[in-house]
Amino acid sequence: MRITKLPIPLLIAAVAVTSVAVIYVYLTAPPMPIYTDHNFTQPLLSGTVYVWRGAAHEYIFSSDEIILLTHEPAHHLIYLTGPMGNITVSNRIWVVYLFGGRPLYVMRIQPVGWSAYACHIFRLEDVTPTDSTFANLTMWLPRTFAPHDYITTDEYNALIRIVGTGLCYSFYRVVSVQSNGTHLIYRVTPITTYFEETHLTRMSSVIQGRTIRVTNNPFSVSYSVGEAMFTARFLPYMYFAIVPTDTTMITIYVN
Repeated sequence: MRITKLPIPLLIAAVAVTSVAVIYVYLTAPPMPIYTDHNFTQPLLSGTVYVWRGAAHEYIFSSDEIILLTHEPAHHLIYLTGPMGNITVSNRIWVVYLFGGRPLYVMRIQPVGWSAYACHIFRLEDVTPTDSTFANLTMWLPRTFAPHDYITTDEYNALIRIVGTGLCYSFYRVVSVQSNGTHLIYRVTPITTYFEETHLTRMSSVIQGRTIRVTNNPFSVSYSVGEAMFTARFLPYMYFAIVPTDTTMITIYVN
């Protein structure tokens, strides 16, 4: 089994202190391609929040010292066995596709403090590995919008047709997703203007330990393009907030 060391993205969100740690990520060959961010490994400061993101089936965090960890999916990595199409997963998740246009991912959430729901929109990007050995399989990852990358009239009409208007207070373009260790922080704007606001959703309870295992639960749905039926598999794209409590090396095994 081939093991590849990859650097990870780090989001530093606390004051600097003297103790440091370094994270390394090791990816073992999975049954289907997985996806994680690629950034340089950097020293980690004790008591500081670091965010690592990725979609895989299992994550094992190993350290010589106790670490604090929370997690929450922000969206899903999508595997398609056929061409892109409109996909209704539930009254919470949709893929909206205009033929010849760009595919959109819509996720219905209830921000902290809201009694209503918001529909968050991401643009979908093809992240299929160029060396993939899985024939006819493509991978799509939700990406945030640039601030002035607005939804077009045709895209809005498609959103109304596929998602409807009764499930959400409004549609919002997501321009960034971050974490402070306890919440996911979505910076969002209206679909046709730029007026930024923040939506929060709670992350999991804090897990403490030297070895922490987290599993992911993918699911599959059928969708049609013309008269042909295909399968779409959704693997949660997890945000992990990691807080080292002392100088240590943290190893993350992912498969």
